[in-house]
Amino acid sequence: MRLSPALTKSKKMAEATTIVFIPGAWHPATSWEKVAKLVEQAGYKTDLVDLPSVGPKKHLKSFWPDVEVIREHITTASEAGQKVVLVVHSYGGVPSTQAVEGLDLETRSSQGLSGGVSHIVYCTSFIIPDGKSQIGAFGGNNLPWFIISEDQMSYFPDNPAYVFYNDMSPEDQDSAIATLKPHSYQTAHTVVTYAGWKHVPSGVGCVYAVILEKGGAKVTAVCRTNYDAVKKNGILMRSAKWGHVRSKPGVVKSCREAAQKHGPFDYILVASKAFPVTPDLIADAVTSGTTAIVLAQNGILIEEDYAAKFPDNTIISGVVYLPTTQVEPGIVEHGTLLEQFEIGTFPAEASEKAKAQTKHFSDIFAAFGAKAPVHHDIQARRWIKLCVNASMNPMTALSMCDDGNLLRSSSYAIPMAREVMREVGRLATAAGYPDAVTEDEIEYQLSRHVGRIETGGKEPSMLVDVKYGRQIEVEAILGNAVRKAAELGVEVPYLTMLYVLAKGRDFSNLRNEYWKPIVTIS
Repeated sequence: MRLSPALTKSKKMAEATTIVFIPGAWHPATSWEKVAKLVEQAGYKTDLVDLPSVGPKKHLKSFWPDVEVIREHITTASEAGQKVVLVVHSYGGVPSTQAVEGLDLETRSSQGLSGGVSHIVYCTSFIIPDGKSQIGAFGGNNLPWFIISEDQMSYFPDNPAYVFYNDMSPEDQDSAIATLKPHSYQTAHTVVTYAGWKHVPSGVGCVYAVILEKGGAKVTAVCRTNYDAVKKNGILMRSAKWGHVRSKPGVVKSCREAAQKHGPFDYILVASKAFPVTPDLIADAVTSGTTAIVLAQNGILIEEDYAAKFPDNTIISGVVYLPTTQVEPGIVEHGTLLEQFEIGTFPAEASEKAKAQTKHFSDIFAAFGAKAPVHHDIQARRWIKLCVNASMNPMTALSMCDDGNLLRSSSYAIPMAREVMREVGRLATAAGYPDAVTEDEIEYQLSRHVGRIETGGKEPSMLVDVKYGRQIEVEAILGNAVRKAAELGVEVPYLTMLYVLAKGRDFSNLRNEYWKPIVTIS
């Protein structure tokens, strides 16, 4: 066996990558040794993982000990700044799919951390959707060659020479079979709650890339987990409003690469989550005094970090109304007619140059048939969007209910959502926007969610992020509002409660170095 030239061509890439090998059921980590040695010859670091479910003294009741061990190996490599490629075989793909939750490159980068899982290579492996177990994926039936113990706690393959090794020599078969150990059977019945293979970034950036490119702009897309798909096939938007539209922008992996290959830029559209580290991430693509920075992000008071980082650049703040989902890498669905990107300069009293840049950006949207109305003071529109985001986002994320089911669950749900919106309204008034979040606006915004009690709910972005173990925009949506309320002397008990709970939910999801385990007494 020889390595392909593609594997050996980049020494730097190899040095920055750890390949973690996960065996299948019954197999030890050493089953990967021959492959690992070849990979190491190309300069890559390797890590072979023994699963607790293989040959334990007491068989496991679930796959969670396997998940934790895999996470430990991923975390060790990630904290050393390594990109991690998981190579998983057979059953090994099941706990690995679960284990990558919150440890992918994109999530760690959003937290200001280096390293993380860049790829999962499923080698004749099970790719299980969330809500299913391995056995569930078989329709609830055992495979005919399973030999299961009477207590249903362990199992072993019947005739492994035929099932696993039928293309090997008898000597190699015997050698491999000698390493097999009974496997914990209940691991095959554990339900997967996080399907790592489905983890893709938000679809808003994809849709806006299509709109801008079709509106006449030359577009460069910075892609992460969907890089390979977009590089090969472009972006396919399946829209209820515009039909199927395919765009093929320039594709890069970082803002630095974008600047080197395609810069300088007239605009940079930031469609990622609103985290404090984002201004630093885009810096390489920003030309001082030239590039207008367009923020398609949630929350309030998010512009100040960009203005401080780029004092000579136009900041265009935007409020997004675009229900969309990236269903596969590079394929995004826009299932409603709703689409509006409300924009305006920050601050409102900006230069004529800034106003002209904002108008030109709006015109590009209009050329495609999309709406990007320009507001003199966009902050009023941000407060309106916040009354929805600060109520429905954390309430659904904390309850793990879509908006329809949340409001259906309790007679107190609608009144509470209304009171949260009213707190945002009082805060907006104190901040100088008394006509933004009015009672009529609150009832209109609330009615959109109440209507879904009967028709079926939607999952707000914060709920989706919690489900997939990603960092949530707790500071942009809630923290900034609570701090502004304290500054202005406005009482916001509901917002404060939601902020504390959402902050705790985020902390529990991410479990960084400040997380402490529960103290137990044996």
